[in-house]
Amino acid sequence: MSISIYFLRRLGLKSKVVTTLSEDDIELLDLFLEYNPKLSEKYTPNKQKKLKEYFLYNSLETIARRPNVFDELYLLESNGTKVDSNKIYKQADTISELSNLLDVIDWKEKGLLASSKKARIQIDTFKETLVNHQIEIDKWKNFRYFLENTFVTDSEVEKQNLSAEILQDLADEGFIIRTKDSSGYILAFNNICYIEELKKYFNLNEDYYEDYYIEQRPSEESGGTLRYTLDEFLLLDIDNKSYFEKRISGKTLREIGDEFGVSREWVRLVLKRIVPNLPRIVEVEEYSSLFTEYDISLQVFKDYFCSDGRVYELLSLLYKKGDKDIAHKIASGNFTDDQKKSFLHDFKLYLTSHGLKERTRENAVIDVLYKNRDLQKYLNAEELFYLYSEEIQGNSKLTFSSVESFKNQLERYQNIIFSFKNGFRYHNLTVSDQLKSELKILFQDLEDGTYSMHYIFERNPELMLSMDIRDGSELHNFCKKYQLIDDVIKLGRNPEFTKGEYPKRYYVQENLLKYNRKSLDEFLSYMYDNFGLQIKSLAAYLSSEFSNVIINRVIFFESDYFDSGIQPLRSHLNEDVYEKHEFYEILTSYIDVIPSRNDFLIELGYVERGELVVKIEFKSAYEALSQLILSAKTFKIEQQSYIGTPEYYNALYTLEKEMKILKISEDTYINTDFLEARGYQKENLKKFVSSVENTIKKGKYFTIVSLINEGFQDKLIEDGFDLISLDRLISTSEMIKAVRLSFPTVYVKDETKRYLNEFLIDNLVNYESVNVEDFTDDINSKYGINLDEYDVQRRLISSGAFYSKELNKVYISKEDYLDEVYGK
Repeated sequence: MSISIYFLRRLGLKSKVVTTLSEDDIELLDLFLEYNPKLSEKYTPNKQKKLKEYFLYNSLETIARRPNVFDELYLLESNGTKVDSNKIYKQADTISELSNLLDVIDWKEKGLLASSKKARIQIDTFKETLVNHQIEIDKWKNFRYFLENTFVTDSEVEKQNLSAEILQDLADEGFIIRTKDSSGYILAFNNICYIEELKKYFNLNEDYYEDYYIEQRPSEESGGTLRYTLDEFLLLDIDNKSYFEKRISGKTLREIGDEFGVSREWVRLVLKRIVPNLPRIVEVEEYSSLFTEYDISLQVFKDYFCSDGRVYELLSLLYKKGDKDIAHKIASGNFTDDQKKSFLHDFKLYLTSHGLKERTRENAVIDVLYKNRDLQKYLNAEELFYLYSEEIQGNSKLTFSSVESFKNQLERYQNIIFSFKNGFRYHNLTVSDQLKSELKILFQDLEDGTYSMHYIFERNPELMLSMDIRDGSELHNFCKKYQLIDDVIKLGRNPEFTKGEYPKRYYVQENLLKYNRKSLDEFLSYMYDNFGLQIKSLAAYLSSEFSNVIINRVIFFESDYFDSGIQPLRSHLNEDVYEKHEFYEILTSYIDVIPSRNDFLIELGYVERGELVVKIEFKSAYEALSQLILSAKTFKIEQQSYIGTPEYYNALYTLEKEMKILKISEDTYINTDFLEARGYQKENLKKFVSSVENTIKKGKYFTIVSLINEGFQDKLIEDGFDLISLDRLISTSEMIKAVRLSFPTVYVKDETKRYLNEFLIDNLVNYESVNVEDFTDDINSKYGINLDEYDVQRRLISSGAFYSKELNKVYISKEDYLDEVYGK
């Protein structure tokens, strides 16, 4: 975040626009460069032109009069201060001037005592934040020196209170260049905007620049082989130089052609004539071997080798890029530890004894536990979440939204084991076929019933020791993670499991009946000795589920629960899943009164799960519904009673997220296992989502329609997947949020959820003011959606836009609205 850009508020630049520039780290200094990749990457040429031509150009005189732009009153807005809405800020033009006035004026007499106190706090807070912007301040101070003095020799740098490090940064970015005799630095006249105006307002000496910087091109007779820097070469008079300059600035052949009114083919031919006649260029000779050997992106080239993106584009004109992985060169090269760490962090990689590996959530967590394996045997979820957050250092792709979501993933990761009592620890055990066989044997001779895994743990100490399993809870977690036991064993809440076809309640009730008219304590001891169930947890369970049959700690059943009418009733219940009301309507059509509802359902072979009733063999509504949805090649939404229940939507959402199903029409989903069976790799679906994530910039809105219209390509598109399928695949991304759910879905790449009103306002910012009908048509056309003009108008007004009924126009700025509608 920058603060100097708030200087342009003095010229009337809108607060929201300045805030966006600040968040994009655009400094006032950045506007002085004729070519600035930092601006080009984030803003269109028109927006750059408007910023420079209106706001920078008109502020040059003010900047010349006021050397310290960081004393500008509007810079207080960087801390949230509303300068225009407080009368006290109208008393002065600068922060220092207002600070003096605060000490000498009787603000109580003026009725501004409260405002003066608030202003003191805001100024003090701002001054404290300046510490965090020292580099930005130093860069401006050093650049200002060149505006007033043109050049500085190396011997004078320290005397003039300049910074050699900051000067190098300014040179790397193109603000200044080395003199031809390498004795110092000089302002880069050829790369600075409005140089003629700057000569008028500042003490610029262009004669020195022409005499001591510009070299003449070697004559043909001399046979000279002088080398030029790229900046030096661009100062020479060559044919069609503007084509060349625009190409190395990153513009496409089509963009250049459109600008000059020629075809892209003509541009290509012009460049083809220029390239063979290029002289020796210093940067090309320095970086050509790197470029031709490695597969290197523009961003990596700028961040780690040469900050001037033009050099990369020039290399692209001259050579074919290599295919070696640049990651290994950076990780093992002559870079600082901070640079390597930053690269590995940015590209989700980490260095191991076996080389580079992709940085994932899983291996980051495992790293944390491995590093702490001797210091602290166990870590709870909160402790591990804190250490993990430190490890990934804010990498947005690896972050978790909460401790709870973090914890849910932990039990699935390899090399991690969980104890309900103690927490998480590092656990390095290879799961062999022999180990699987040994574990399965432990469960084979058990009678049907509900057990605690402590029962298995305590009876097999040698095997547990060899597996480094330290309690029954860890054994439960281990078996669940690696799916090591037969289907007849159903893992319940850690550390419990059930063997047999019925749920826990059935087996507990079965044993309770054996202890009818006996003490509860006897029953609890029996269940501990024979099933390992912990006495306290079982007692709590009985209190919740069987309180009606436990009187004064005695188990008491008055009579048989169930009558002979159950068996015939079962023949009318043929489905795995029922909506609850539908299920009881079926029952009441055959019997008048439903006795002891939960027990009665168990006897029928069903249990309630939220708004559904499902067969007891399913541990959850999700399990029942997912089996139903995945039971055929396609699942068609028709008149099923359970459609519309929260459980149904949750199952559909989860299956889509896990890419087990894919929507192929408005009411039909296909089982992706069927696609794999037909030879189509499911991995292509994940690659599509990843490609979209990498293509879309943060904060950008899009739909599948706009994405394809902008030239996005992928194998799924080539293979003919329907747009609705591609649309739903995008919804599985953790990095992309849905704004509007109707097809095609409007998405935004952001960490936080956004809504349709925000989407409309953010698009309106690009217009500032526009006819509502035109705006609606533009939005619908761009995104392939069908918004209603009246609804758009209503939403914009409710979100703070200003509306003229007579003109049917909306405005972002109140000033623009008043000016056009009322001429004020």
